[in-house]
Amino acid sequence: MAFSYSDSSDLILDLDAQIQALQECRDRMVRYLKNSVDDDPLMSNAEAGRYVGWSKPGFDRLRYKGKGPEYFKMGEAGRKIYYRKSALDRWLDQQRVPSTPLGGTE
Repeated sequence: MAFSYSDSSDLILDLDAQIQALQECRDRMVRYLKNSVDDDPLMSNAEAGRYVGWSKPGFDRLRYKGKGPEYFKMGEAGRKIYYRKSALDRWLDQQRVPSTPLGGTE
């Protein structure tokens, strides 16, 4: 399919409209994912860190090392990180250590 523009300003206006449409689509997707399952909401990286009791930098390091819970990358260049509450709960359960008897060793 060939496009023809009478001048460069038409091309710029068309590109601006396409960018705006993509941003609106991204925003709708984020809203849908956040609200799709009321009892399993999406949490931002900072919210997820607070939920599990970690600082944001510490939680970032876990993700970077591949030791944290599963997550979603969204936004421009995948810079927005979101977690499902259920993924955080599963990950927390995996961190559980059984109690040891009195005088036992870990």
